[in-house]
Amino acid sequence: MSISAKAYFSQAYLIDQKINSGIEELNQLRLLMMSIPAVKISDQVQMSVNTGAFFEKTYMKVEALEKKLDEQIDIYVDLKEQMRRTIDSLQNPDEKMVLFYRYFLWKSIAQIGAKMNVTKRSVCRWHKAALEHVVLPEKPIIIKRDLTV
Repeated sequence: MSISAKAYFSQAYLIDQKINSGIEELNQLRLLMMSIPAVKISDQVQMSVNTGAFFEKTYMKVEALEKKLDEQIDIYVDLKEQMRRTIDSLQNPDEKMVLFYRYFLWKSIAQIGAKMNVTKRSVCRWHKAALEHVVLPEKPIIIKRDLTV
């Protein structure tokens, strides 16, 4: 499977957003678990709603989501390390800096220009050149839509 340099670098943003939304969901599930009232065994006989089963289902969701997030974070860390080595292989320091700001810090072209004290046009020129000059790894990490490698 072939991938363009821009698509290769851009996929880090996608997985970062998925991880952040997963963490938010995990926090909401944990809050929900803490709001479930404790039930005494004597109370269960008189209650019609089984809060124990609800708590157990929620706990299982938390465990599954934690496992999924751990896997995604591992992929993310590996991808970022591979991206860093790829960017470091460029010869031009301006091209390196543009790719770093764009794909590691997710800065806009205008923000990169301000950081580097150059025009947006220069940033665009360096960005385009960097994407043309960069040599992707022999086996690039490619993230599919379901966030598996």
